[in-house]
Amino acid sequence: MRLAKGTDYAYRILMMVAMNEDRSLTVETVATNLRLSRTHCMKIIANLSSHGFLETTRGRGGGLKLGKDAHAIRMGDVAKATESDFGFVECLCPRCDNEPQPDCPMFGGCEMSRVMSRAVKSFIATLNENSLADVVAKSKNSGNLVLHDRSSD
Repeated sequence: MRLAKGTDYAYRILMMVAMNEDRSLTVETVATNLRLSRTHCMKIIANLSSHGFLETTRGRGGGLKLGKDAHAIRMGDVAKATESDFGFVECLCPRCDNEPQPDCPMFGGCEMSRVMSRAVKSFIATLNENSLADVVAKSKNSGNLVLHDRSSD
């Protein structure tokens, strides 16, 4: 199992914004410091914003801020918002509405699909045991996310 790079970057973006809460960061600053293309960074930020994790303001003096308190941002909720699906096996695909039934002769009666479903729920629940505030506070290298050069904003 592996989370998508977009989810990894979403976590990094949220951590960077949380660690620099005293100022509003620009997309350019975040993209540069995380070594992301501006376009990719904007896509991730737009998704985080649409789910209420970030607040974006355009124009002079604009930028990025957390959309809610860091204690209210749960890591599992971020994963659910950024991952396209958690269909580790074909029969768990949550976006199968427009797709045919899984090509499995055991579909609908297999205990493995229930086991996998519980595993996914446990994974999300474990992530949700931690808030963004918890992760930032416990990160040994979180100081690397604090930007000191204000001219780069």
